[in-house]
Amino acid sequence: MNEEDYESVNTLTPGVFGNDRFTYLMSKAQMYALIDEEKFQHAYFDSARMLLEEQIKNSPKVFKLHSLLGYVCANLGLREQAIEAGLKGVEIMPISLCHY
Repeated sequence: MNEEDYESVNTLTPGVFGNDRFTYLMSKAQMYALIDEEKFQHAYFDSARMLLEEQIKNSPKVFKLHSLLGYVCANLGLREQAIEAGLKGVEIMPISLCHY
């Protein structure tokens, strides 16, 4: 990775995302994935996972949180947890009822 890549990723701060911590963590994780920085990618996805797990404790019926957790776990290589989270999201909001 060259210095310009690091500089680009480092310009991303929580303030850029209106202090939305989850969006910040996901953006950083995905940017590091694009530039093949696995260690940093993993760290940001793991932070996003912990944040989502806390949000799910507070709002267990929000299907989007479970779906996002599935995506994050998949990126962390946590296959079983990813599937479990995805299934929980679909249980809460069946695909037939989802209007996305």
